[in-house]
Amino acid sequence: MGTLSADVGGATAGYTFYWYDGDAEKPTPDFEGVSYEVTNEGAFLLIVENNTSKCKYREVLRVEDNSITPAPSVTVANNNTYCVNGNGRLHV
Repeated sequence: MGTLSADVGGATAGYTFYWYDGDAEKPTPDFEGVSYEVTNEGAFLLIVENNTSKCKYREVLRVEDNSITPAPSVTVANNNTYCVNGNGRLHV
C-alpha cells in the first residue's frame, strides 16, 4: 500500500516512533522507527515519545485503498469471417 512517515516539526532526532496495527496500544509495537511500511488498509496507531521528557503523543491514522481497478473497454474492430485462420480483431 505504501509508507507512513512521521516527524516532530521536521525533526526525528530525540524521539522514538512506535507504530501499531489497529487503533489500540498493545504491549509491544508492531514496528519502531520513523517510517512504517503498510500492506493493508485500516487504522494505525502512532505513539511518539520524547526521549528526554518521556512525554508521549498519540495519533490514529487511517489508510484507505484508493486504487482503481481498471475496467477495460473491448470493441470489435473486424468480425471474424474466416474460422481456419481467424481474421477478426478486437481493440482494448
